Amino acid sequence: MDKPPIHSLLLHDISALQVCRDSVLPCVVVCQGEAIPVFNDCFLHWMGYPGVVNRLACPDELLLWYRQQIHPQVINTSGSGGEIRFTNWHSEPLVAEVFVTRLSGLTTNDLSLFVQFHDVTARRQRELVEAEQNERLRLVFQSMNEAFALHSIITDEQGVPIDYVYLDVNAAFENLTGFTRDRIIGRRLLDVMPNTESYWIQEFGRVALHGGTAQFVNYARELGRYYEVKAYSPKPSQFAVIFTDVTHRTLSEMALKESEERYRFLTENLLDVIWVYDVHDDVFVYVSPSVKKMRGFTAQEVMAQSLIQSFTPSSMQIVAEVLPVEIEKFKRGVADVFNRELEQYCKDGSTVWIDVNAYLRVNDANGHLEVIGTSRNVTDRHRAEAARREMEQRYRLLTEVTNEGILISMDGLVVDVNPSLVRMMGLANDVDQLVGAPVSLLGIDEQAFDLLSNPSDALRCDLSRGNGNLFPAEISMKKVADAELRYRVFSVIDLSLRLEAEKRLLESEARFRSIFDNAVAGIAFADLSGTLLIINKAYSEMLGYEREQLIGASFYDMTHPDDVAKEQTLIANASFPGHDHFTCEKRYIRRNGEVMWANISASILRDGDGNPCSLVAVIMDITQKHEIEQELQCSNDQLSELNRAKDRFFSIIAHDLRGSLANITSLSELLYADFKTSVDPTDKDIVRNIFDSSLKTLALLENLLAWASSQRYSVAVRHEQLVLSPVVRESVMIIESIAAEKNVHLSFDLDDDIVMHSDRAMISTMVRNLVSNAVKYSYNHSQVTISTRLVDDDQSVLIAVADRGVGMTRQTIDGLFDIDHKCSLHGTAGEEGTGLGLVLCHEFAVKLAGTIKVVSEPGKGSCFNVYLPLNAGGGAPN
Repeated sequence: MDKPPIHSLLLHDISALQVCRDSVLPCVVVCQGEAIPVFNDCFLHWMGYPGVVNRLACPDELLLWYRQQIHPQVINTSGSGGEIRFTNWHSEPLVAEVFVTRLSGLTTNDLSLFVQFHDVTARRQRELVEAEQNERLRLVFQSMNEAFALHSIITDEQGVPIDYVYLDVNAAFENLTGFTRDRIIGRRLLDVMPNTESYWIQEFGRVALHGGTAQFVNYARELGRYYEVKAYSPKPSQFAVIFTDVTHRTLSEMALKESEERYRFLTENLLDVIWVYDVHDDVFVYVSPSVKKMRGFTAQEVMAQSLIQSFTPSSMQIVAEVLPVEIEKFKRGVADVFNRELEQYCKDGSTVWIDVNAYLRVNDANGHLEVIGTSRNVTDRHRAEAARREMEQRYRLLTEVTNEGILISMDGLVVDVNPSLVRMMGLANDVDQLVGAPVSLLGIDEQAFDLLSNPSDALRCDLSRGNGNLFPAEISMKKVADAELRYRVFSVIDLSLRLEAEKRLLESEARFRSIFDNAVAGIAFADLSGTLLIINKAYSEMLGYEREQLIGASFYDMTHPDDVAKEQTLIANASFPGHDHFTCEKRYIRRNGEVMWANISASILRDGDGNPCSLVAVIMDITQKHEIEQELQCSNDQLSELNRAKDRFFSIIAHDLRGSLANITSLSELLYADFKTSVDPTDKDIVRNIFDSSLKTLALLENLLAWASSQRYSVAVRHEQLVLSPVVRESVMIIESIAAEKNVHLSFDLDDDIVMHSDRAMISTMVRNLVSNAVKYSYNHSQVTISTRLVDDDQSVLIAVADRGVGMTRQTIDGLFDIDHKCSLHGTAGEEGTGLGLVLCHEFAVKLAGTIKVVSEPGKGSCFNVYLPLNAGGGAPN
């Protein structure tokens, strides 16, 4: 063993006493001959000596102890390190390695030995314990009743297990298998037992290569025995097995299972419902009478039911999924008893939860596949489990959702924590870092809670996060009421956010106070009786009072008497839930007696129970606005009176003009008819021009009056029941003479059976204007077609006017119905137009809840389609 570095220091001219004193290991300097030791402090502490020692004057009792216990063993060491055994001052056995340096030629007062000790007591004790444990393990290994074997797995190039090698076995292995250690250790399985089934290698290979454990019972063909095997992997690519011979037990169980197959359910479930279901016929062929107590049905009633009638839809879905799988397993010979919890209907309409155990068999009599089963009422258990799951879910949701840290401890150790505490402590969501740790590790002093006079009180302290940062916390503790009160539940609240929120609240209150005091509008808080509680400076100034004069007074005292009742009603209505806000205009009486108009926007404030307790109002002085509105109202009244006078004048003028123009038109028409053959052609043209001009002027006047009336009065629609075809024909009569002059043929395609509910005058105006336009823009010897028919499943009427005239461009069509867009063109005979007729048609169509559409192509003509509802205005035509 190498000497400690301190021995190399003694090979130089350095005082041994200095080295002994400064050493961190137990050291002794021994005088030659008398064996008078000089100890360092480390040696005295190691020995457990309780007194104070002068390093240059050793006490007699310590000197005697050294001479008896240590010195003889030190003298016998070789100097390169030896081991000594002795007891310390407290009679505790110690074992130490000793390193001795013999000094010569140093001026250290004839010091002759330097001794250094290394305590190896713990090491020797561990070695002794390990040796004892190994011996016990060896004895257990050799004497255990279960067979044990250690193996190393062998794989092919793709890593697939193909064999394994025996590394070690115990005596029980030899007894159970008949193979001795000498025969199999170091050999492969397939060399020893070449006909071994592959599933042994595959299962053990999975354990050896992927870890985990395996436990199963299987048959070994080579040995002709059943073994119950437990396998695990002690290290990669190795697996150990512990197994017992269960051949007798397995064969007995198989025989017992076969003999009890038909009768097991009857003997074990006499109080349950026993039933037999025929899969082929979908009927229950047997049901025990106990079903009446469980479901209220008699056995005969149940046997008349199908599966669908017996189970709820959700449970029927489970049956539909499970039964085919079990039938397929039965056909493969691997079927076993299957179990499900299902819900069935009872006779009273309720449901019952049942625990079903069933197996399949073939009825020898008819060859049908049958399900034999028992049903046990587990409704109470199902409800209890559902309640438990719900409670657990609520607990888990509560602990996971709450921002409070939750910690559960037992005997001072952490049992469980919620995610909030993990996040709070800054442990990166690692619960495992806390579970099992002492509660004190988190900075929580459990004993401090025991000293509280009121156990429900909370403690405030600073806790440390994972990064070392401290945060203020409030901790409360609750003992769980069990026999020993070993469990404690701690609630930890991080006060950082609360303190920060309180700080922000104070800042917010300061900002609010600044805004409140400096707002331009008046702000007042009052109770529901009108007593002012808090007001700002603007409120007191607009009323001319000092703030102190208004606090405690009622705002009704400053309200105009005529407005008090109205405001009281508004406050009462707003006190009902859902009506918390109201606005109004009211009058205040200022301190100097002046009336002030104000706009009030008020909200009802409610307490924690939702009851109205006070109100807050924002008051704006609108006195000047109110005065301006009064002036505007006076101006509006004057304008209205002027408009009425203008309308009366316009009505009188319109009546006189219409009458005069109508007389001129009639007379010119008669004159033109009489002068067709007897008057000079030039005079005849003059008379014709007079007639045409008067006719156009009259049509223009009619349109102007209709349009102006619609603009001034928003002409009301007068709905009446009417037959459409006569209205159309009458409207066109005035245009027939103009059409005849241009040799334009008017063709009618009218549905005489259309009876509608609409405005006769508006329809007549639209038809007259559309036909007049069509004639105006038609070529000589062409045709204008006027048609009507029902559309939209007989719910609408189409009035169409089509010509074969000049047609229109898209740009012209886009401005047809715009009064501000001048789009009137000259007719084919030079006729002039105003464009007002089509504007009037569009407005009347809209008033009648209809539309007007245009289809046109330059050089080929145009078609105007008017769509009107058959039953406008709610009437019911025959």
